[in-house]
Formats: sequence, C-alpha cells, structure tokens
Amino acid sequence: MTEKRQSTILLLGVFTDPKDPKKNIRTATCRIAEMFSKNHLSVITSSIHSGRIARLWDNLWVILTHQKEIKIVIIPLYGTRPAFIWQEIVSRVVKFFHKKLILTIDGGSIPDKMEKNPRHFLKAMKRADTLICPSAFFYHYLDKYPVKKIQIENAINLTGYLFMHKKTFRPKILWMRAFEKTYNPLMAVKVAKILYSQFPDFEMVMAGPDHGMLAETKKRVHEEGLSQNVFFPGYINLEEKLHYAAQYDFYICTNEIDNAPVSVIEFMALGLVIIATNVGGLPDLIADEQNGFLIPPNNAEEMASKIVTVIQNPLKGIAMTEKAYAFTKNFGEDVVMEKWKKLFEKL
Repeated sequence: MTEKRQSTILLLGVFTDPKDPKKNIRTATCRIAEMFSKNHLSVITSSIHSGRIARLWDNLWVILTHQKEIKIVIIPLYGTRPAFIWQEIVSRVVKFFHKKLILTIDGGSIPDKMEKNPRHFLKAMKRADTLICPSAFFYHYLDKYPVKKIQIENAINLTGYLFMHKKTFRPKILWMRAFEKTYNPLMAVKVAKILYSQFPDFEMVMAGPDHGMLAETKKRVHEEGLSQNVFFPGYINLEEKLHYAAQYDFYICTNEIDNAPVSVIEFMALGLVIIATNVGGLPDLIADEQNGFLIPPNNAEEMASKIVTVIQNPLKGIAMTEKAYAFTKNFGEDVVMEKWKKLFEKL
C-alpha cells in the first residue's frame, strides 16, 4: 500500500517581510498561511514585495519553479483594478498548469462593482474551482450568479489575544484601518470633535498604513484643535494592539464599504466595545445592541452618542463585551481549519 502524498498549497498575495514586519500589513492570506503551517500542511507563500510589478514577477517565478509539486493555489480576489489585473495574470497561469484554483473574496467593493458590470469578475470567479466567502454577506450576494462557493470565515489565533475585563468605560477610542476613502477616517475625526466637546480627557488613536489620506486626516485633526488628543502610531502589530486595548475602551469602524474585517473580531477578543457602520458584511459580525452597535454610514453624531451611552451605563458595555468575546469563538483557528480541511478533501 502506497502512502498518499501530501498536496503542496501555494498562497499568493502580500506577506510580511521577517526583516521588516512593518513594511507590509498582515493580510488575511498571511493569516491563512500561518494557520496551515501550524496544522502541518505543506505551504509555499509568495510574495513579500509590496510593489505590484516585483510581486507579480515573484509570483510567476514561484509558480514556474514549483509547478510540479504544487497541487492547490489560493489567490485573493480584490476589487481594485491593479489588484484585479495581477489576479487575472497569475490565475490564468495557474490554470494553464492545470492546478486547483481557490479565490478568496477579499474586496469589499466587489458587490458594488458587479452591480455595474459583473462580466470581468464573473469570468475570474468561474475560472476558480471554488470561491471562499469570508462572510454570509458575500456568500448570499453571489447566490444569483452561477459560481461554486463556500463560506469560510477569516480566522484568528485566539490564544494570542487577552480579553480585558473592563468595568468602567472612558472616552478613549481606537480607530484602526488604512487611511483611504473606503475607511472614512474623516468621520472618526468628526466623532473625536463631538466627544472632546463633552469630555476634556478624550483621546483617540488612529492606527494604520497611509493609502493617501493620512496627511489630510492629520490636517483636519489640527484644524479642529485636537492635535493633543489624537495620535497616529502608524501600522500596529499584535503586541501593540494588546497595549492599546489595555489603554482604550472603544473600537470604532467608520467604513463606507467592507466585507468581514478581522480587526472587528480582534478587538472583540480584546474586550473593547465595538461601534461600526452598518455596511457590507459588518451586520454578520455585529448584532446591534447585543455584541456591539451598528450605526448608519457617515453618521458621526450617532456613533458618538453610542459611546456616551456606554460611558454613562457601564453595565451595558460589560454585557456587550462579554457577548462579543463569546462570539469570537466562531473564528478560532481550530474551527476554521476544519472547514479548510473538508474543502481540500473535496478538491
């Protein structure tokens, strides 16, 4: 009886550089690779290059040099045009070599773009052997299209997160996303202005990489007289998240578009009260008034009001954070890994 050979899995995307972990943000694909490795799967990753051309050449070289051992290739599908073109090139090469192709739906803007012109996205999706939808929002949105799909949530290693049992809640706010229009950082500044007018000890950290709006956001903070109250530490790693979670009590998500942000699950696991805009897949993560708050998009007044409500009624905040923490168990690596294993068996 011959031993069944383990399939080698190739994950393509942007991965952190061990020599410079702050150079690239830690993506969902990066988390998947770490989880697979811990579960003793044979994994190859590419690439640590953030530049599109360098990353593309790196990806193609890995496919060509390892094509005999690779059985399955996983590629993220984003909504931006440059990322979509990159995905098109590498996925076509993957199928040329007759490999199993999995596309993970990572672009929160994809549904809006498909409403206008679904042709290009559908062609890419049909090329895949399976689509991975990290949220029920995306899964059900794709019901109207003839594509193969399953729902597998984004996982986090819950053992690395320390739940902060907060008994009181202060006007200490954390915002963490990339500084770009999609994530609406200027709404967070509006929230800061409202809260500062009521709480002189108000503080807010705005963490994340600059994707074009950092300078504008800092300028608005200065214009509102909040330079001593709002801080910009840049991209923060897990150790820094633990530090800020101990110092701050609320996590706000001001997104205009989103899918299933891991950051929301992370800060649920760390014990912060979550207040988010009611867009995309966020209602699949947040049950309003139960494990967090959902507010209308771009409504700074309503977001600030929810924060004041919890400050004045800490028992509500305690109940919400405990329910949120219990909810994060659905995203533990052991639970999510079992879904991946079943998929690989089918492939």
